Amino acid sequence: MKKWKEFSLTDLFTVDYGNKFDGNKMTQETSERVAFVTRTAKNNGVSMFVDTLDGVEPYPAGCLTVALGGSIGCTFVQTKPFYTGQNVSVLNPLVEMNAEQKLFISTIIQNEAQTKYTAFGRELNKYIKRSFTIKLPVTESGDPDWDMMTSYIRNLPNIKNIWNFIHNNTL
Repeated sequence: MKKWKEFSLTDLFTVDYGNKFDGNKMTQETSERVAFVTRTAKNNGVSMFVDTLDGVEPYPAGCLTVALGGSIGCTFVQTKPFYTGQNVSVLNPLVEMNAEQKLFISTIIQNEAQTKYTAFGRELNKYIKRSFTIKLPVTESGDPDWDMMTSYIRNLPNIKNIWNFIHNNTL
């Protein structure tokens, strides 16, 4: 039987509260656009593409986003550079992780968040940096079992089709 161990999100990621931009004030007038991630559960969290802002570097592709309100806990691996709206946390891995490992972890984060947190009650935004934990499979030495996570995701039926769809069809 595989061993699992609890990890704090801050053991695995830098946790940021995002840009907190207001989508109504963003423009869509140039061809230099970036994804705008909001609290939606649809379209990998991307609600539109917006113009880049002078002096504001978009978050890089490969980060995870977590909806702190709205569709609480919806967690996505972003495939393009992006800005965020209100109540979206950005997780940037502290160690190199491949796409499969990020998908594995994003599913666990979403399940934990949607099980333990609610709007106007035990709110996720209060806990995501302080005490949010997830259980991951571990090696005999107690480190995350990255190979097991990769293998598990790669062996899911149609995972290549799903990942290609997400990567190529965001909005």
